[in-house]
Amino acid sequence: AFTIVTSGTYRVRFGMQSSGSPTAYCRIYKNGVAYGTERSVTTSGYVTFTEDLYFSAGDTCEVWIMAVTTTAYVNNFRLFFNVSYAMNFDPGVNIPSVSYEIA
Repeated sequence: AFTIVTSGTYRVRFGMQSSGSPTAYCRIYKNGVAYGTERSVTTSGYVTFTEDLYFSAGDTCEVWIMAVTTTAYVNNFRLFFNVSYAMNFDPGVNIPSVSYEIA
């Protein structure tokens, strides 16, 4: 699980695979409560899922998986966010936002 330091919208990305049929399920949880879209796979190769979700400072972001009579795996559970800098520059100068990955 990740603990969120700064409030904002985060891109959550992870891969999931199952050892075969039947279906395995996964979902993003916030503070232990279902929050993201429930995902499912029946393949033995990793499938990547991405969601943009809002978190407040102090929240936890978790990925939960469920599998019955099969084995499920999650890899590359990552959060991405943008940081905008507020600095004194000459008017009209654009400062691009910077994207960071938490891994």
